[in-house]
Amino acid sequence: MQAKAPLCEVTASLYKTAVDYTSLGLTILLTSHFMDDVEALCDKIMILKKGKSIFDGTVQEAIAASPHEKFEDAYLWYTDEEERK
Repeated sequence: MQAKAPLCEVTASLYKTAVDYTSLGLTILLTSHFMDDVEALCDKIMILKKGKSIFDGTVQEAIAASPHEKFEDAYLWYTDEEERK
């Protein structure tokens, strides 16, 4: 996990704990609607839509498989919260 500053609602102590645990090889399951936090904290992601997985991979893979250059835009595209082009 890359050490980036905590973003959005993720507190500094939660961020530090997540980094500490993953450096020990432990897995953390994080659910969030804050894409900045997801991008900063997650090695792998799964995007759900109506309870079903619609993407499973890395943030960079999600961006590459979408028509967007930013993860938040890609997320909105996957979930149809933005009109697909």
